[in-house]
Amino acid sequence: MTIKFIILGCGSSMGVPRPDGFFGNCDPKNKKNYRTRCSALIKTFNENILIDTSPDLRQQLLRHKIKKIDKVFYSHMHADQTHGINDLRSFFINSRKQVNVYADNETSKLLKQSFSYCFKSFSKEYPATLKLNKLKKNSFIKHKNKNLKFKSIVVQHGSVKSNCFIIDKKLAYITDVSDIYKKDYSYFKNLKYIIIDCLRYKKHPAHYNFDEVLEIVKANRKKQENVYVIGHSLGGAMAVLVAEALTHEGIPVKELRTYGQPRVGNRLFRQHLEGCDIGAYIRYVNNNDIVPSVPPTWLLFVHGGKLMYINHHGKIRQMTYWQRVKDQWRGIWAAMKQFKFFDFVSDHAMPLYVERAGVIAKDDK
Repeated sequence: MTIKFIILGCGSSMGVPRPDGFFGNCDPKNKKNYRTRCSALIKTFNENILIDTSPDLRQQLLRHKIKKIDKVFYSHMHADQTHGINDLRSFFINSRKQVNVYADNETSKLLKQSFSYCFKSFSKEYPATLKLNKLKKNSFIKHKNKNLKFKSIVVQHGSVKSNCFIIDKKLAYITDVSDIYKKDYSYFKNLKYIIIDCLRYKKHPAHYNFDEVLEIVKANRKKQENVYVIGHSLGGAMAVLVAEALTHEGIPVKELRTYGQPRVGNRLFRQHLEGCDIGAYIRYVNNNDIVPSVPPTWLLFVHGGKLMYINHHGKIRQMTYWQRVKDQWRGIWAAMKQFKFFDFVSDHAMPLYVERAGVIAKDDK
């Protein structure tokens, strides 16, 4: 079982839509825009760990069929993060064990004032159901036989402080934030996922807006490893489509190389591909290889990329169209003298491209 991070709710403090029916910039026709208030669940092999108890917690727990909660971490003291706390009582009833709750000083103070019955036993019939613990900078969560680091970092949320959480140096959950201190930027470098508060397009005193979130993501973007996409024949056509798909997902491709690749797409697709974040697109064609000539141009298919033509001597040469035609006839004649009458097929063979890879590497500089 892998660790799961489930966003139980991602709406604003009044949900989406608000009680008055206001959706803001969210499209009411999209069912995903009916959003409950912010809570999240970390599901490991050993534990279910809840972040915040939103007023919609009961609905969220039922929707995701969550049968137990082992720990709760609070980000901050506001009502949309705390007022579903009473719904935790059911987990005490099932296990007869107090659920451990972790909060900073301000949040702990509010919880004890507003929900004292959760932490203090008033009678045998109404025992304390939760155990309040101080939120530490570094905690651990269990997954199988490992302890994964669970780090809390203080951020600014308007006039109050809030806590964001980093799980196993891979994922950051940053709900309700208006400023991340630059001294803490290093914690967000090279993370795989950043889930971050973005309330609206316009500026807001207590939340990041869209442009501010983009700046944060840009400043903390994970350094990409060099990505090379390579393919032969139909695999070359697939390589083109894979490279385009990677750039569509925000992953730049350093180099796309194809060998004996058929045509992929029309002129519009070629123009689109030229605008993708592909460092170099190099297309190798070996003499009379027939595959690069299909599908035919009269079906509006065209090639893209930089052509690296391998002549009948196995050398890469920059040639005009008519020079290539002349060289192809020479290749046919040379093959016929060796009683090879299907030069257009044999020139497509992967072993032949592999054999000449040393020539390609040396000449292609």
